[in-house]
Formats: sequence, C-alpha cells, structure tokens
Amino acid sequence: LPPSVRRAADKQFVLFTRDQNHPSLHRKIPERLRNRSKTYIEVRVTLRYRAVAEVEGDDYFWIFIGTHADFDRIVDRRM
Repeated sequence: LPPSVRRAADKQFVLFTRDQNHPSLHRKIPERLRNRSKTYIEVRVTLRYRAVAEVEGDDYFWIFIGTHADFDRIVDRRM
C-alpha cells in the first residue's frame, strides 16, 4: 500500500478500537459477503480503499485492505 494509505489505515484502526461505530468508518457488511456462514464487516480507510474483517464473537480478524476492484477480484476467486 502507498504510505498515505498506510497512515490512513493506522488512523482508522485506532479509531475502530475506540469506537467501532464511528461515522467516519462507514462500517457495514459487504454486500458481496452477505448470507455467508461467517460474518464480515467493511470499514472505510479512504474514499478509494477499504478494510474487511472476519468477525468471530468479539474478535475481528482483518483479512483485506485495498481498493473495491481488488476486493471484488479476491471475492470472485476465493470466496
């Protein structure tokens, strides 16, 4: 990731640890991952970049950070 996106991701991660529902995170369930056996959430890193986590109880496992196009390609191939 470009340095500016890394800085933004670090900032958003800290914000997430303080308030998972902060409006600037734009937290949601990714449309492409609805109705799966596992639960996933998506948060905004920048206007172009997103981070996706797999949710297990109170634990979040960050599995992706990248653009929407990158995410769509990964979902199509692996999920």
